[in-house]
Amino acid sequence: MNKLVVIFMLLIPFTANAEAYFECNLTTDPLITKACASPITVEKARRFNATYQRVFAESKSYNDVKSALKIKNDYRVDVLRCRGMQNAFTTCLDEALDKSVAALNQQYVYDGDPLLLDGNALKEAAHKNVVLLKDDARKVPTQCLKDEAKKLDDNVSPASDIAVGVAQSCKPKAVEFATFANDTLILWDVLELIPRMNLDQVNDLSERSFGVQAATKAVLETRVEKYNSDLKNKPKAKKKKRKPATS
Repeated sequence: MNKLVVIFMLLIPFTANAEAYFECNLTTDPLITKACASPITVEKARRFNATYQRVFAESKSYNDVKSALKIKNDYRVDVLRCRGMQNAFTTCLDEALDKSVAALNQQYVYDGDPLLLDGNALKEAAHKNVVLLKDDARKVPTQCLKDEAKKLDDNVSPASDIAVGVAQSCKPKAVEFATFANDTLILWDVLELIPRMNLDQVNDLSERSFGVQAATKAVLETRVEKYNSDLKNKPKAKKKKRKPATS
């Protein structure tokens, strides 16, 4: 192999490591500042960040990223535990990063090293694709409202009354969507983990998106669909032949 090529290949990871890691530039947290002083920890944070974003950049459906979200949320729990071990924070963080990256690599297999990808392009692709994944995730509770409206509607009671049962039946799927939207607000926080919505806020989002008001709309829409279907399928009355007039 050409010696210049070998030298170039060796310099690629070195150059990436030499660049300042953006989370370290932004932090004012003493623990994160301490972790940023460790080149090994920074390298692991880069790898977690690149691997995680690659999952979102290249996944095709909401179901494809569920495992990655669980791994990230488990990591968040680990980091919280590490914060209680201030004297050993960096070591604890290294272990959490190793565990999370290993879990991602086991679940998602890609060619090449994600650290050799263009970081800005990867971040942009991940955030662009996550919008489409949220649209995919939203279809689940939306379809649930429609299905439950058809199942529970007696076509007599006020739509708002039927909607209470419809919304309740679909609440788990609504909360799942709200949780997904919450977990994917930001994809790049690894060292400086940014707080997400709490449980009450997630429940509020699910209610605003797929609660009684949305369920009422679904009931009314299914009633209109049923009416139009019945009208279309209703047998047409045969016209009576007029008797010829007698003189």
